[in-house]
Amino acid sequence: MSSPSESLPLATPSSDRVNRLFPLLLVLFALSGAAGLIYEIVWLQLLQLVVGSSAVSLAVLLGTFMGGMCLGSIFFSRFVSDKHSALRVYAILEVAAAHGKTAAQVMLRWHLQEGRSAIPKSVKPARIAENFDVFDFELTREEIAKTDALDLIFAPPELPVVDQYRHLLEQFKRDV
Repeated sequence: MSSPSESLPLATPSSDRVNRLFPLLLVLFALSGAAGLIYEIVWLQLLQLVVGSSAVSLAVLLGTFMGGMCLGSIFFSRFVSDKHSALRVYAILEVAAAHGKTAAQVMLRWHLQEGRSAIPKSVKPARIAENFDVFDFELTREEIAKTDALDLIFAPPELPVVDQYRHLLEQFKRDV
């Protein structure tokens, strides 16, 4: 008897789209790193002219950079929703990159493969077309399990309401 993984075809990413976008992605990463390095060198040289010591200039530059990150995380954290955890976004983006799709397309495909109804909201024709472009790939069992596990990982530890109605949730899963 064959195992379940042998009986189902595994999904493969759309290789031509990934192959087209990969060099562009490498160029963008290189340009981003080069711009950051040039920016740092220019500021270091300007600080050396003002302060006169390269060690002190470097310390001021690094202190300013780290202080800016600290202040940004303190002041702008209230504008970021707790629902948008960095790990959750990374997990979805990882699956999306493997298939050459957007995170929204991966979530729509996840809903469709799990037999759920998904109603995406968009008024832009490009986004609407993108939402329909979810039928040329399939998520693997591991990717579905990873996406399913996100709710378990990021759920609040004590959920009395969910515990109270857990039997209904289990019944719903059986009925579907």
